[in-house]
Amino acid sequence: MIDQPDFIATAIKMFSALLLVLGIFMGSFYLLRRFLKRDVTGPGQKIIRIIDRSYIGVKKSVTLVEVPGKILVLGVTSDRISLLTRIEDPDSIEQIKESSVSGAPLSFSNHLSRLLKNARDSRTGKEATSVQVASD
Repeated sequence: MIDQPDFIATAIKMFSALLLVLGIFMGSFYLLRRFLKRDVTGPGQKIIRIIDRSYIGVKKSVTLVEVPGKILVLGVTSDRISLLTRIEDPDSIEQIKESSVSGAPLSFSNHLSRLLKNARDSRTGKEATSVQVASD
């Protein structure tokens, strides 16, 4: 007599082997992600942070991005990111950070007018004084 294979037992063996291989794969993936994570800043801390974004058109915006020691003003479109200016003045940086934390947003025109005033004062050789920001 010819011994016919038991299809149900073979199918169960095949699916259990498949589940075992997938389990090993998922377990190794989890361990690799957990132990080889390259997070230098510590959990929950980010080096680069978006402070504010103002949309000026369809898929066009002006974004304030905080990096260590300065704030970058970027023009963002659907195909390009352009650096508009850098804010490196510690007083201006602190004022922007405080306004972003307090929830009272400063408009881009206020930021730009403050930067232009500081640039004009530094060009004429005067020390920049504190700038009052008018709320919109």
